Amino acid sequence: MEVAGGSGFGLLMRRHRGVVARCGTAGFLIMAAREGRMVALPLVGISLGLSPSSVGGLVAVGTGADLLLFPFAGWIMDRYGRLWAMVPAYSLLGLGLGLLALAEGPGLAVTAGAVMGIGNGLSSGSLFTMGSDMAPDDATAPFLGVITVMSDAGRIAGPILVGVVARAAGLGWASWAVAGVAALAVLWLLAVVGETGGRGGSAPSVGTTSVDVGEDARPFENP
Repeated sequence: MEVAGGSGFGLLMRRHRGVVARCGTAGFLIMAAREGRMVALPLVGISLGLSPSSVGGLVAVGTGADLLLFPFAGWIMDRYGRLWAMVPAYSLLGLGLGLLALAEGPGLAVTAGAVMGIGNGLSSGSLFTMGSDMAPDDATAPFLGVITVMSDAGRIAGPILVGVVARAAGLGWASWAVAGVAALAVLWLLAVVGETGGRGGSAPSVGTTSVDVGEDARPFENP
């Protein structure tokens, strides 16, 4: 994609690298926590001695809760703003991972799976929505492409983190590690990204403004 002043990617990195860093880091942390959860949950079920069908049921509980909350997540983001869905969602994801780390039987593991499913459901579509909110008008396609790559890197990092920590210290610590990633995602959203949609879903446009990380920690917050 060519635009006045150079390639779309070059323009993006010259003018909007701060926005890329804010949104891309959020995407990386969010997807690392989500994908880490999808690996940790069945592994813990197997470690508890559950049968393959029971492990499938354990995962299905979380997936069912996830599916039921898809419409509700969109309503919250449109009515109250993105953070009202994302912060509770990833807080619940971290809580569920903490419960999973403490699970010594199927009961707590099922509870953990349901809590994580609720959290994941509340965040349905949130990353794409946030990316669309923050995309600069003069480099929208390159921006969304870079954010997708950074988010996909998180998809890879999450399962690797689970495997490395589980091998070194056990599945309990692996679950705690992913819970820590979810907590970092929440802190990053609150302290660095801020509200991107505004109340009622009226998303402000980034336009051609360039703000580096640290210059304005919450450029899109509600007044």
